[in-house]
Amino acid sequence: MVLWYDLKKQGATNESMASNPTLRDLSGNGHDATCYNFAWTEESGISTTNYTGALVSDGVDDYALCSTLPTLDDFTIVAKRKFLNDFFCFASASDAINKGAFVLESFASSQLMVYSFGTGNLLSMAVDAIIYMTPTSYNGTAIKRGTNNEGHNLNLFRVRNGDSRYMEGVLYSFILFNRTLTTEEIEWVNKNMVEDND
Repeated sequence: MVLWYDLKKQGATNESMASNPTLRDLSGNGHDATCYNFAWTEESGISTTNYTGALVSDGVDDYALCSTLPTLDDFTIVAKRKFLNDFFCFASASDAINKGAFVLESFASSQLMVYSFGTGNLLSMAVDAIIYMTPTSYNGTAIKRGTNNEGHNLNLFRVRNGDSRYMEGVLYSFILFNRTLTTEEIEWVNKNMVEDND
């Protein structure tokens, strides 16, 4: 495991995040992410009403950034998130176009794309629940893998620094591994680390 964010397990509240706007890396590896531009309200911060314990991005300028992402030659992402409106990007390890280990669910011009090591893959609409991605699979759909793994920044709710398009959505949990997990391992992570969110 490289990093693990889970706002409910972190015990985050709008009050605690206002004083220290950090997604703590629960894996113990120290890859914390800093939250920027959140108002720390129900619509832009920690939800206690509609999406209990999750982080809500307003789609205007909210995002989170971890700048200590290690170089990845392989990966698996398991995440629980929800889209609230049209969106541009949920998660990215890309610092430049067609570079970086992954861009997870980039949506533009009515097309959904995921990028694996710099290679784009056009997909049908995203699953609105728990998702996973490996270099060769998006929720079980085969995707093509490229070769570029440049980039040490993990962005959540936007694709990269300097891009003004933000996702309006909800983040419950985000887990990144440095290898391709088997189907059985992904199911275990879903059941034991993500699904019940307890």
